Amino acid sequence: MMLKKRINQLSIPKKLAIFVLSIWITIAVLSAFIANDTPLLVKDKSNWFCPAFFGSPVIASKTATTWRNEGASFILSAPIPYHPTKSDLSNANYVSPFEPQQIPSLHYRHWLGTGKRGEDTLSALIYGARTALLISSGAMFIAAAIGIGLGVVGGWFHSNPLAIYRGTAIVLLIGIVLGWFYGFQLHIYNLIDALKTNFLLFGWVLFKCSFVFLLFAYLMKLIGDKICKQLLVLNKKITLPIDTGIIYLTEAMVAVPKLAIILIVAAIFRPSVGLLTVIIGCISWPTIARLTRAELIKQQQQEYVLALKGMGFSGLRIVFKHLLPNCKTILFTSLLFTGIAAIVAESSLSYLGTGIPATATSWGTLMHSGKENLAAWWLIVFPALCIFIVSFAGYSLISTENRLSSQL
Repeated sequence: MMLKKRINQLSIPKKLAIFVLSIWITIAVLSAFIANDTPLLVKDKSNWFCPAFFGSPVIASKTATTWRNEGASFILSAPIPYHPTKSDLSNANYVSPFEPQQIPSLHYRHWLGTGKRGEDTLSALIYGARTALLISSGAMFIAAAIGIGLGVVGGWFHSNPLAIYRGTAIVLLIGIVLGWFYGFQLHIYNLIDALKTNFLLFGWVLFKCSFVFLLFAYLMKLIGDKICKQLLVLNKKITLPIDTGIIYLTEAMVAVPKLAIILIVAAIFRPSVGLLTVIIGCISWPTIARLTRAELIKQQQQEYVLALKGMGFSGLRIVFKHLLPNCKTILFTSLLFTGIAAIVAESSLSYLGTGIPATATSWGTLMHSGKENLAAWWLIVFPALCIFIVSFAGYSLISTENRLSSQL
């Protein structure tokens, strides 16, 4: 009832935007069920098979016609019996949606036309929605992890400067250098190979390198505290300019042209969906960091934060239980903007031929294939329309004047 009441309070444009985004996410998640040239479910004599998802390569290679010829008693096919990477040679060379097609029945019609080798455009749009969802959600996660982390650190230490012993600062600096060397420098080629191979593998290797780096820094801090207790000359406290350093890092990142970074990395490494997701996420965090830092500084001036500090609450509890929940509106806005911008960036780069590989399926690669024959307007119009609809729906939700995050 509470959720229904909050939904009813939304304006009609916002309801429509939420509906459009929900349809996009549903199509992306169920893309393999909606468009597939392999049957979803088959009953052969007394055995049941799920060729589209389980079974040997021999079973997965059988089409509905093959199963039917072998005497299958039940065949459940996808509504769109095509896969975007498979070719229909009888309808090759850019068949328009309105032209006659060589098909056995209406079920096999290419409703939005075909590509050069007979690839179905509608199935490519559906799988392109999945690629867009993967890239946008991955970029949002990476940008949020970096941006919110740095924004929280900068915002908290702006109002609560960190003072440590002079000796601890010296030893900690040594620990940071050693942690960088043993955590990242020695494993730089492992990181590169993992980035070329698999996105999840890259995340695991990055986690291990980060753990080694933080372990060295923490151990050296403990050693520095022990040394300062023995040597009075190093027992003087100094204030670390953490917030200032984060500001300079953010400004430097903003000053670097994002397109140049993407083009340079794409020229060095083999293009892939995972690589492009990491690049977009790593260059999209400055805005999130700025907004998070500014909102935390603003929230810390409220009386309830002073009361929490007076009650002896720890900094972590104040930040994660009280400050960040009050920043959810601005975070929701910035993260949604990052996700939509990632879709537009991927589509633009893939259209230019510098995004994901042409063998992968996305709205941008579909438009890129349309450049070979400008008469095949459907290869450009339909993907561009999908990008416009999703982007427009996302941007319509971006508002700092209402609490959309709590209503969703």
